[in-house]
Amino acid sequence: MVQFSDDSQHITQVLAQHPSFGLAMTGRIDVLQDDRGLSSCLKLANVQQEWATALTAQHRFTTLDDFIYVVDSKNWEAEVVALCEATASLKGNRIVHARVKSAWEAGHHALKLAQQASPTENLDDALSDATTAVLNRDFYKKYGVTLEAWLEPSDALRARVHREFKKGTMTVLDLRKVKSVLSQATPKQHDTVTIAGNISLEFDKEAEQTIRATVEYYFKLRTLGYAWAWGGSFLVKDPTSGRDLPMISLEAAMAYADGALHDTMLYGRGSLIWMSRNDQLPYGYLCEAWTSSRRCTQRGT
Repeated sequence: MVQFSDDSQHITQVLAQHPSFGLAMTGRIDVLQDDRGLSSCLKLANVQQEWATALTAQHRFTTLDDFIYVVDSKNWEAEVVALCEATASLKGNRIVHARVKSAWEAGHHALKLAQQASPTENLDDALSDATTAVLNRDFYKKYGVTLEAWLEPSDALRARVHREFKKGTMTVLDLRKVKSVLSQATPKQHDTVTIAGNISLEFDKEAEQTIRATVEYYFKLRTLGYAWAWGGSFLVKDPTSGRDLPMISLEAAMAYADGALHDTMLYGRGSLIWMSRNDQLPYGYLCEAWTSSRRCTQRGT
């Protein structure tokens, strides 16, 4: 068993020996929040709430950028300790020093990754291994659900949903393009085009997925709902209660799919057309309203 001393360098040494710890923390810092992830950064490093409150109040930190860039990165360890020592209630506490160092290192890495992200990034591109591992762990820890391959969202769908949620945007997805892991593994069709001479070009062609029945549409909604809950497992500030809540819970996502099927059978006589129309129109209004509200929040209006 490892015996932990009060040496303030111990956590830094552990992070150096096991960089996946730092990557896991980085993947859970949401730099799109109002405080740019400051509170989640400190929380993930196990900085107790009273310590975090004292530190941020003393130095008037309001965003993660304040905390990170007030420190000279060339001498960051000593300067982070100085920040703690300048806070009366934290002075001389080497455990606080170690945890705030850990928070600074993870926050610094998170901001660097955010700056490196390309604005033309393809939303469907696979997420990094570290981000995927953290989201998989959080989803299973919270819900304990193991999905069947025909219901589990494809990698591209989960990546798109997570990126949109993080950027504060939502788009209406055509459910014919909502794929599970099983449908993603279906062999693609190939088209061949012959040009001058003996030269021919062969390229992949996405197979058309036609939804033929109401129950099939329902299961597409459930697959999309699982992607919502998986990609939206990070915490956001609820404007009404002020509490930190998941972006969207699995219960809420499944309730939407179940409610759609229930209303279709009760009011729409089981019509697929009725279900599709009454799903897409409110969904479109929701996406537009939520995206607009997030933009206003990020501008501080």
